[in-house]
Formats: sequence, structure tokens, C-alpha cells
Amino acid sequence: MNIQIGDKLKELRSSRRITQADLARMIGVTPSAISSYETIERQPSYDVLIKLASCFNVSTDYLLGYNRKEVIDSKELIDITDLTNKQKTIIRQTVLEFSNKS
Repeated sequence: MNIQIGDKLKELRSSRRITQADLARMIGVTPSAISSYETIERQPSYDVLIKLASCFNVSTDYLLGYNRKEVIDSKELIDITDLTNKQKTIIRQTVLEFSNKS
């Protein structure tokens, strides 16, 4: 697999006109860490990867080069944290039924 996180990260950061220092402050790392990620000298930890994805509203898969850009639309997210397992199962089944009818 070709991990493209450096290119993706630099592209996302530049397109939003965010400096490496600004991004570092946003996710709690040093500017040199951001530089190292972009030049592929080192890979971000899982925690940092998740923070980067959240910061740019993309999936971790996108940052890792697994798929096309997937922008997360917060209007389409549903918080199911407080639901029972039975309720969560019903929602999953309903979503699957609708996606199969598309």
C-alpha cells in the first residue's frame, strides 16, 4: 500500500491556508512534527491521525490513501451513543435497507 499522508496533509493544509504552526497548535503537536508528517520522515500516531482527520473533516482512510476524499457532513451524522444495542441494530438494518434500494 502506498501511504500518501504527507501529500494529502500538505494539500489539505495549504488549501485552507493553515500554517504548519497553526495546525500543530490545533491538534497539540509541534510544528516540526507536522513537517515530518508532510515529508514522510515519520508517520503520525493513531491519535494524531484521528485528530488530523477530524480537523479537516475527512476520513482517516482518505489521509492514508485508501480511497477518494470523503468529507464528513455533520448534518448527516447521527449520535447513537445513548441508544441500546437493540436500537442501534434496528438503525443499522434500516440504513442497509435504504442503501440497497438506491
